[in-house]
Amino acid sequence: MLYLGFGQAARHHAECVQSSAKTDSHDDLFATTRDITNKQGLIKDLQVALLDIADHCAIEMAADGQKVLVSLPPDAPEQDRLAALVSRRKALIYLSSTGVYGTNGRKEIDLETPPLADNPQAEARLAAEAIWLAAGAVILRLPGLYDRQNNVVSRILQGKYRIPGDGSNYVSRIHLEDLARIIDLSFALPPGQIWLVGDQCPATHLEIASYVCKEIGIDLPDFAPLDEVHYTMRSDRRVDGRALLDKLGYRLIYPDFRAGLKEAISSKNASFVDKKWE
Repeated sequence: MLYLGFGQAARHHAECVQSSAKTDSHDDLFATTRDITNKQGLIKDLQVALLDIADHCAIEMAADGQKVLVSLPPDAPEQDRLAALVSRRKALIYLSSTGVYGTNGRKEIDLETPPLADNPQAEARLAAEAIWLAAGAVILRLPGLYDRQNNVVSRILQGKYRIPGDGSNYVSRIHLEDLARIIDLSFALPPGQIWLVGDQCPATHLEIASYVCKEIGIDLPDFAPLDEVHYTMRSDRRVDGRALLDKLGYRLIYPDFRAGLKEAISSKNASFVDKKWE
C-alpha cells in the first residue's frame, strides 16, 4: 500500500490492513507527509514508513505494483505530477467529497445526480477528481466522516457544536470503520468509475442532535445561522450509497447514526456527562 495523504480515512484503512494481516511485517505500507519530522504524531502506533511528499523517486518506487489510496486535499500541489508517478500501481482510489454536489437545494443525491460546483471548494474538488479520473482511479465521493472518538457527541459535550440553521437540513455520513472496509473492497472495482458512499439513514441536524441530547439527558445546543457555521455544515443532501454497497456485497457495521453513536454515548462520553451534569 501507498497512501498519498494520511488523514483519518487513510489511518483507519491502515489500521484495518494491519489488524487483518497474517504476519507481523508491514514494511510494504508507505504514507506521504509534508513534514517528515512529524512522524510520531502522524502514524501513532501504526507500522507505516513515511515518505516526503516531495521525494518523487521514492513515491514512484513505493507505488510500483501496489495499491494506492489518494486522500490529498483538492488544493494540494502537483497532483498531476503525482498521478503520473503512480502509473505503474496495481490499483488506484481517490477519496473525493459529496461537496461536489454544492450546498443548496440538492436534497437527494444518487449516481445520476450531476455535480453542482456552486462554491470554490466544489470547483477545486472537481478539478482534482478530473486529474485522478484521467489517471484511471476509482473515485469515492464521501459524506461526513466520524468514529468512536470524533463525532457529534464529543462536539456537543465540549460545547463546540451549534445546530446549523433551523436544523432541517439533511446530512449523510459514514463511520470510518465501515469506510476502511469499503475502501479495501473498492480496490477491486474497474478503474475510471465514480461511486457514492453513505450510510442507510440520512438525517437532519436537529434529529441527530435531539437523539444525542435525549439519550444523554442534556438540553439541545444553541442554533446558529447558516452563514456562521463551517461551509460543510450548510449543505442539505441525502446521499444514496446503496449502489456501491450492492456492488461490493458489503453490509454496514453502522447502518445509521444511532448505531454509530451508541458506543460514544454509552461509554467515555456518557461517563463524562455523568460527572458534569450530576
